[in-house]
Amino acid sequence: MSAVWGFHRGRVVPWVLATRAAVPAVLGGLVGSYIATRLSAPAMRVVLSFAIVVVALTSLFRPTLVPKLDGWKRDVAFVGVGLWLGFLQVGVGFLLLACLAGGMRMDLVRANAAKVLIVLIVTVPALAIFGAAGQLYWREGLLVAAGNMTGALIASQLAIKKGAAWIRWVVVFAAVLAIAKLLAPLFT
Repeated sequence: MSAVWGFHRGRVVPWVLATRAAVPAVLGGLVGSYIATRLSAPAMRVVLSFAIVVVALTSLFRPTLVPKLDGWKRDVAFVGVGLWLGFLQVGVGFLLLACLAGGMRMDLVRANAAKVLIVLIVTVPALAIFGAAGQLYWREGLLVAAGNMTGALIASQLAIKKGAAWIRWVVVFAAVLAIAKLLAPLFT
């Protein structure tokens, strides 16, 4: 919510495009979160490890390499992104930026604004599914949310001020950190 508010204050949120993309993403998110509530902890660890590798590899490609997404192709892509978001959420930003900046040809600032709005819209019903399954950890979640909210407010303002080139470097830096974190246990 804080990132959406920050982008809204900067007047860069593409409300119509983002909410249009959010509808199929919510459908995918509901299915993804339902599947996640049914997996055992060991199975989820395996899936999460695989997902981190996929996200790291995805971050190496420029969004402009994604074919144009419109009509049913856009809807299918956002159902898939929503499925990922509801199931894992890890690295969904890379996938959303690929669809928004690449497939829908948005500039990175507007794509990031749309990204945080879509994540917000999909997260609310996903939280309801996890809550119904008794899988919400409020104390830990609120701590992470506080850090996430602070970072989102700062990042949204920096994205508006510094533009697309700055965002690209932040995305690359985040991908390198994710890969380092994934590989660090192999060397200790």
